[in-house]
Amino acid sequence: MLLNIPLPFNADEVDAEDEGDSYLLLCFPLVGAAIGMLAYLVAHILGLILIIPMAAAVIVSIVLTLGTEVVAASSNLSALTSFINAKIAKKRGSELELAMSGKLTLDEPLSLMFFLSLYLLKLFCFGLLIYHAKTSWIVITFTLSYLIRSQLVTMPSYESHGALIEEDDDKYAVKLPWIVASGIVVVAGSTYLASAILILLVAFALIIGFKKYSQQMGGVSAAMIGVYGIVAELVFLFIGAAIVIRS
Repeated sequence: MLLNIPLPFNADEVDAEDEGDSYLLLCFPLVGAAIGMLAYLVAHILGLILIIPMAAAVIVSIVLTLGTEVVAASSNLSALTSFINAKIAKKRGSELELAMSGKLTLDEPLSLMFFLSLYLLKLFCFGLLIYHAKTSWIVITFTLSYLIRSQLVTMPSYESHGALIEEDDDKYAVKLPWIVASGIVVVAGSTYLASAILILLVAFALIIGFKKYSQQMGGVSAAMIGVYGIVAELVFLFIGAAIVIRS
């Protein structure tokens, strides 16, 4: 649900009866911030090597787009494209999940068009942010997109009708992830604080919208939360690019 990177321990070491850590949901925005910081460092290092700003923006945006697609395989453009195709075909429930879990094929013109459009949008937004030296917005983007995931995993699953991650304490489920994410956003966006606060409000609105849509769908699933995450990521990147253009 978070990263396509194996954890350094065996599954046998995890107790099936373990209720988990109360700070588990706090890890979601921290993971997002880590991905954003890694992308920021890659952009900074390549920017030092590539002295031509336009060339640096193009190359770095390609690297970051491909890298983020590989790192989070459960919430990438392929998953979003599969979801769009399934919704067009009016699939619901298990059929929708099956369509999203399968490998995306781009042999149909419509699928190829959706995927390329989304890919170029993400590439374009990355390029604008990098060219105009607003790379710290990438940290904000991933922090908030993973914060949104943390707020959706406590909703009922459409399969079991129980939460994907049980957390009864509102402090750990809502307050702490929001506090940490807000702190990261304010620090990363200290040079454009008004825009950083605006994007926090957008994240709050997206969470409300995703929750309402999930209730209409009968619940959430790990795959759907991944789709919500990549949608939020694209929204935040697009807003960042729009702010850059307006500035």
